[in-house]
Amino acid sequence: MLNSIVEVCSAVIENFLIRCFAGVTFALASFSLGDISQDALVALSFLIVFDSITALLAARKTKTQITSRRFIKTAMKFFVYYMMIVGAHFAEIGLGFNFVLDEIVIGYLAATEFISVLENASKMGYAIPKKLLSTLKDYKNNK
Repeated sequence: MLNSIVEVCSAVIENFLIRCFAGVTFALASFSLGDISQDALVALSFLIVFDSITALLAARKTKTQITSRRFIKTAMKFFVYYMMIVGAHFAEIGLGFNFVLDEIVIGYLAATEFISVLENASKMGYAIPKKLLSTLKDYKNNK
């Protein structure tokens, strides 16, 4: 499994077309995200990574099979989340005033990822305040 991940990473680094595509993608993302708080985007990115790591650790603890689909799902999550954020940002532009729509989307997604991290930590056997987790889930589901 590790060898195949290393091979994919090596191919990406060595492949000129993929590097060009990545450069164009990052340039478009930078333009599309405009004045959205970079700190919030970085925090969301870290929460997605933390969720993936804790999910892998929880799967290991519970002896659940770990498949490459999890990694693909994480990559798709990044893509879909950022398309949602960019869509909210463009909606603000379309409305013609600076609303908090993109911040609301980022906050909701960050809360969702944090809840998942807490759930994964609970699966690993760590004590998680049930009231905190319940309150966060209620907030996520009702607001």
